Order: sequence, then C-alpha cells, then structure tokens
Amino acid sequence: MTGLPVALDGELGRAEAQEMVRVLPHGQCGEVPDAGHLVHCDRPDAWRAAIEPFLEDLVRDVGLSNR
Repeated sequence: MTGLPVALDGELGRAEAQEMVRVLPHGQCGEVPDAGHLVHCDRPDAWRAAIEPFLEDLVRDVGLSNR
C-alpha cells in the first residue's frame, strides 16, 4: 500500500498525524494554515501547492503514470 498525505484539521492532532506518517510508506504531513477539514475548498491554492510535490514524488518513486 502506498502512503497517503496526512492533514491536520482540528480533528486530528499533530501527534496522531506524525504517527500515521511514521507507519505509512511514503507518508508525509503538511499544514495549510487557516483551513478546516475541507482544505481543498477552504484554501485551494495552498492545498494544491502542498499536495502537488507529494503526488509528483509518488509518480516518480512508485512508477505511477497518468493514464
């Protein structure tokens, strides 16, 4: 299983997020200030800036391609 990005959203604390990142292969944690649970809706540009490097690394490291 490939890791997933983990986001702090007020429901998930920093310690829990860091533990999830620790146990997930390729896991990463990022914060988007001033965003709630729906980060992609609240701060779409900041969310995209945070998620794109993760996805680019995943494509490169795991060998996924745009099909």
